[in-house]
Amino acid sequence: MISESIPHLILSEVYYDGTDEWIEITNIGNGNFQGNFILSGAKSTPVFLINISILSGESKIFGDT
Repeated sequence: MISESIPHLILSEVYYDGTDEWIEITNIGNGNFQGNFILSGAKSTPVFLINISILSGESKIFGDT
């Protein structure tokens, strides 16, 4: 039997109040994630996040501040 480790990322929370903004990304898969993100907010220019790692079951918050 072959067992696969597959990351599964979801946006678990999004916050914006006109001033501050952030998102929470959760890896609900059974594998770790490592890769690149390009995030763009409501008031910010694109943010390039290089080589981000999110372990299985882990959440990370990315914001403009």
